[in-house]
Amino acid sequence: MDWEDRPKTAGHAPPAADLRLYLLGPPRVEWAGHPLTIPRRQVRALLYYLAAHRQPVPRERLCFLFWSDTPESQARRNLSHLLTHLRRALPDPTLLLASGERAGLNPTRTWSDVTAFEQLCAASPPAHQRALALYRGPFLAGLSLSDSPEFENWAVLKQHACERLYLEALVALSEELMVRGEYEQAIACARRYLDTDDLAEDVHRRLIELYALAGERSAALRQFERCAAILERELGIGPLPETRAVYRAILEGRTLVSKRPAVRPTWATLPGPDVPLVGRDEALHRLEETHTRARAGRGQFLLIAGEAGIGKSRLMQDFATRLQGQALILVGTGQSGAQTLPYHPVAQALRGALEIEHPALDRVPPIWLAEAARLLPQLRARHPDLPSPLSVEPEEARTRLFEALCQLTLELSIGPQPLLLCLDDLHWADRTTLDWLVCLAHRMTRHPILVLGTYRTEEQRAVDDLRHNLLRLGVLSELRLTGLDSGSVLQLLHHLTGPLPRDEVLVHRLQEATSGNPFFIMEILRALIEANRLRDDLSNLRELPLPETVHQAVRARLRRLSPQARQVLEASAILGDSFDFDLVHLTAGRPEMEAIDALDELVARQLLIEQPPGYRFQHELARQTVEAGLSPVRRQLLHRRAARALERLEPNAVAIVARHFGLGGEAEDALRYYAQAVEQAEALFAWREAERYQGHMLALLDQLDPDCASPACLAQRGEILTARAHAHFLQGRLADRDADLAALAGLAERTEDDALRLQTLVHRVRYLNLDAKYEEAIKVAEEGLALADLLHRDETESRLLAQIGFARYFLGQPQAALTALESALAVAGEEADPAMRGRITHILGYVYFHLGDYARSLSYQREAQACHQAVGDHNRMAWDGLDIGALHLELGHFAEAQEHLIEHLALARRIGARPAEAYGLTLLGCWELHRGNYTAATDRFQQALSIQQELRSAHGSVAAGLGMGLALYHLGNLNEARRRLERAVELARSIAHRRRLVEALVGL
Repeated sequence: MDWEDRPKTAGHAPPAADLRLYLLGPPRVEWAGHPLTIPRRQVRALLYYLAAHRQPVPRERLCFLFWSDTPESQARRNLSHLLTHLRRALPDPTLLLASGERAGLNPTRTWSDVTAFEQLCAASPPAHQRALALYRGPFLAGLSLSDSPEFENWAVLKQHACERLYLEALVALSEELMVRGEYEQAIACARRYLDTDDLAEDVHRRLIELYALAGERSAALRQFERCAAILERELGIGPLPETRAVYRAILEGRTLVSKRPAVRPTWATLPGPDVPLVGRDEALHRLEETHTRARAGRGQFLLIAGEAGIGKSRLMQDFATRLQGQALILVGTGQSGAQTLPYHPVAQALRGALEIEHPALDRVPPIWLAEAARLLPQLRARHPDLPSPLSVEPEEARTRLFEALCQLTLELSIGPQPLLLCLDDLHWADRTTLDWLVCLAHRMTRHPILVLGTYRTEEQRAVDDLRHNLLRLGVLSELRLTGLDSGSVLQLLHHLTGPLPRDEVLVHRLQEATSGNPFFIMEILRALIEANRLRDDLSNLRELPLPETVHQAVRARLRRLSPQARQVLEASAILGDSFDFDLVHLTAGRPEMEAIDALDELVARQLLIEQPPGYRFQHELARQTVEAGLSPVRRQLLHRRAARALERLEPNAVAIVARHFGLGGEAEDALRYYAQAVEQAEALFAWREAERYQGHMLALLDQLDPDCASPACLAQRGEILTARAHAHFLQGRLADRDADLAALAGLAERTEDDALRLQTLVHRVRYLNLDAKYEEAIKVAEEGLALADLLHRDETESRLLAQIGFARYFLGQPQAALTALESALAVAGEEADPAMRGRITHILGYVYFHLGDYARSLSYQREAQACHQAVGDHNRMAWDGLDIGALHLELGHFAEAQEHLIEHLALARRIGARPAEAYGLTLLGCWELHRGNYTAATDRFQQALSIQQELRSAHGSVAAGLGMGLALYHLGNLNEARRRLERAVELARSIAHRRRLVEALVGL
């Protein structure tokens, strides 16, 4: 039989329906009134699927349903076999109809309860009673087909859809019975509903009203108590105001009137994302010109600026859409200030390349992929054999991460398509992201890359440094958007509404009220459409209550939402610009189906946009308006719920969890999560973000321990201040570093806490040494030693002695340095941490080297190398090996020196350790100098000098410049040699490096 020849069937079983399938509840099959057994489970599943569809099903869909991971040719063969098995299992083979591309059951001889149920539910309420009689339980209850996950997924979705129809039919029938005064039957429907979903507060409320109307006051009051208990137990919330109002009316003995519930107004179709981009032709032309330059291999930045709502993001999105298929488009977005995460926009954009498994990622060397994996752990899933990131000092580690992200980005631009990197809301980007963009700008000038960014003009200060640096590099173009002119506003209005009588009046008022801001215009038009005012006589528009601000327009629209939608929107506003369903569902505290309905309503109202895998606000101003309207108590409650939900769903989002706990009044939980957020930020060398989290921690400690009476809180304050001081030092913010150290000293003095005082002294000594204030460092260290002895702190004593040795070494006092360093080693003992022991022995090796005791120097350097090898510190192993090579060079063991230098220079390069690489090149230059290979020596020194200048290392630049001067002298280039040596003298003096100063002066 051809499909076109099949007769149409009604919702009930046709007279000749010999094969009957009952799929609501545990499935069963009947043939001619008797049970029919279908032996194989997969055959039964195919039969059930075909029975649930009134139309024939394409074979392609069936293949995917049962064999989603199998090649199509094999899946089609499998399906042919399965259809054969089904035909054999049926009493009459003609029950199964299979054409070339489709398969189905003969509709004249088969009937299923689920298709009949769906048709009856779609009919008027009188048919609902028959529909409810068919519903025996969840669709295909008890059936499992674990080797076909797509079938199981379909069955679950179908089960939810049928349950929803069942519940809607119960509500519709209950309302109909209530209006007719048949309260007992209406009560039965409501109770049946709650048997399936006891979290439906509106049904509880209706049941309370029904009991009251039926004269059962005590049952009504008990039902309210039951409702309140269930909501509190399951969701942690209380009943809505509407439910409480019904309860109060019954308590006070007021009569409830039986009436049909108010029907929500039919909403006009609101303007959505399909609204055309108007008034931006010139801006698009500028974007196309900039993209043409970038595509030609001249990397470009273009920043789009404008006030909130002016259309920056829309312009960028439309431009990117035009380039689909012509460019690799990666997109990232800054998060609102309080929730900024380190590198968030960059990580979000690069994850786009990971998701499409871009082949360029395989061209990046493993050492750089390993560094990038700090930020993009998905790289390790793609490349499981990546090495661990190199263990180096934080400043160098941050540089390495920047380099890794640059290499990823540059590789993505090398290929058939240029790269378009779109970064929205840069005014919310973290400082680390902005610093990295400057680093990228240095590297991308000869690559086909266009970086598009947007920022708000009212928050321009956040991107001023970025703009200044990009302008200095000559890679920045800027585009400032202004409001739409009257012609563009009219064009927009005509698209939304068609021509209106005297629409020029409305255009004038819109222009006057919004200054042409597209978002404001759209919000006002939505408010007018929802109020059904657009078709009014526009001649009286001056008297129309037109909102003067977007906040008023948004508030007017919020008043028309259902209570459940309003609650879900409030939870959404607390969560921020974007969120997924599970998170907002748990935060709102509404049942799952209610949350889905509410989100559907909010998307339909253009307040939210569905953006897989979740939702986002149509505009940040709408979110701010909703959040501003929350009472303090409700805002705090929602923040607590958001924190608990995130703990379950996104446990690694520690900064956001901490923020929600803090705003939710849970200070101890917030403190715990902010500590984790600091660790995360420091692991990514995002010091500004770590500093911000530390500031929150100090504020929370002031809440928890305002009198500084808790030893634990006091110790934590000390740890935070010292860690933050170190972060300030790494950023070169020395005044801020000193302010934190002064705060630590003041805290120690105020509380008379010797442990804090000792901590202050240790860190002062360290920074005095790093600031080249060696004599002052020794004086403070000696004060610290006395206190460490008093408190019996051996490890601290060892650290202070090592710092004294460090200072004596740079003051040109090798014997005093040796005494301090060997004392530090003795105090630390054999059980000392290998990393600390390695550092002390390494400095001892230096000192003995410059004293000419090469044997002891070699012994200490080998011990240092063994310590660093024990802890897997390849970076320091490279330094140790290079120093051993330098020792062999001084001893005249040229072959051994060359072997060590080449081996450990290769190690430095393999692990991407640039400072060690520069040091190795300097020592190889010295080796060439000793061998009389002066031209080769200048090449080595020049390579080293280039790296040292790139790293801004003054100590390294002195050594390489000194070597270059000596090599040039031997080549007879005396003027250039003198210039290089004089520069080395000047630089050595500026950093108080006496040994190098003497060597440079001798060279002169």
